[in-house]
Amino acid sequence: DILIWTERGADIPSLRACERYFTKLDIPYEFVLDDGKNNIKKRLNPAVHQVVFPFFQQQTTVIANMRNLGVEEDFPNTVFVIPEEWLDIEALEVEYLNKLNVHFFSDYFVSEENDNTLVFISNFVERYNTPPDLKRFSFQGYDITKYFVELMLHDFDASKVRFSPVAMKFNFQKTENGGYENHGMFLLQLKDYKVQVAD
Repeated sequence: DILIWTERGADIPSLRACERYFTKLDIPYEFVLDDGKNNIKKRLNPAVHQVVFPFFQQQTTVIANMRNLGVEEDFPNTVFVIPEEWLDIEALEVEYLNKLNVHFFSDYFVSEENDNTLVFISNFVERYNTPPDLKRFSFQGYDITKYFVELMLHDFDASKVRFSPVAMKFNFQKTENGGYENHGMFLLQLKDYKVQVAD
């Protein structure tokens, strides 16, 4: 089951994009409207694998709903696909999210166990005397620059580029305006208090 959990009359661009995606691919989904009475709990069925996409406009609603679910027993067959920016809400304790099998999409990810990452960090510190940081776009800036330099060296033939990005995925698709847009994304999960690529 795919459930979109939201408020009545919510006007959230990512919610509309989610609806369009499911409709375009003819994937059935169901709305569960948040009425402040925990009606999502009534729809969660431990016997069925369910994916819940929650969308709320106010941070207070996000915090209240995720805390409310987080204090319950685990929902073993339920995956919550939250907006990535929810991880930055200071009042939303990570303990609740960790219990809820939380997943999210992101356009970048750095694995601390990857050899390429460790080499990049070492070289960056040696050159700039400071560690690289995702928030300062150290990893992403390197990936983008390296990719496009490689692309120019190969006369813009993307099939010949053999560069392995440190923090990004590249999947360029033509836009209506004639340019290209990167659609490469990671599906990440919070597991044992650590962000990792989803299983």
